[in-house]
Amino acid sequence: MLIIFWVLASLHFRKRHPSEEGAKESASGETWHYDGATTFIFMLVLLAASIAVAAYLFTPRQIHRSNDFTFAPIKEVVWIFLGIFGTIIPVLDYMEMHAVRLGVRSDLQFYWGTGALSALLDNTPTYLTFLAGALGLQGLSMDNAAQMSEFISRHDHHLVAISLGATCFGALTYIGNGPNLLVKAITEHAKVETPSCFGYAFKFATPVLAPIFILVSIWFFRN
Repeated sequence: MLIIFWVLASLHFRKRHPSEEGAKESASGETWHYDGATTFIFMLVLLAASIAVAAYLFTPRQIHRSNDFTFAPIKEVVWIFLGIFGTIIPVLDYMEMHAVRLGVRSDLQFYWGTGALSALLDNTPTYLTFLAGALGLQGLSMDNAAQMSEFISRHDHHLVAISLGATCFGALTYIGNGPNLLVKAITEHAKVETPSCFGYAFKFATPVLAPIFILVSIWFFRN
């Protein structure tokens, strides 16, 4: 995922700062480059040598067969989230440019808005989406490190509301958190009956979690 974010961030920067004749130059004429780009080589080595890969390679095949192990569930989840992350950049641009017109201004609105989208999408893209909106509301940009620091120091309450909403509401649905969907895919592959998407959300998750989320919003964001 780190590599995916790096590629998407590069494309996003190039779109905002188009180069001329292949030169990496911004509108101000300044050049830019990656410091420590070779670190990505070590990231790839780290991913290739991860404990999950080692566990798969050194686990006896008989155990895999006994547990009916396949990569089908993880492939299903990976394709879904690649689609989510691959289409997020236009959304971030829209949120920054039209934040004032969206009507989300208070901490309470950021908390519930981020939470609702996180339950239907995923916490990371939801966090980025509403962070872009909060920055745009103040006339700031995600592409400027100084403006990001200014936002964190002056509007940290917005950041807390967005972080809580993005993190906590994912448990309301299967797709809200990657592990939720992965567990469902594994159980279905093993022919074990699980609640439907709506059944899980409305019969099990919402009755337990909604009162907690309401109490949190009253306790922390009632003003």
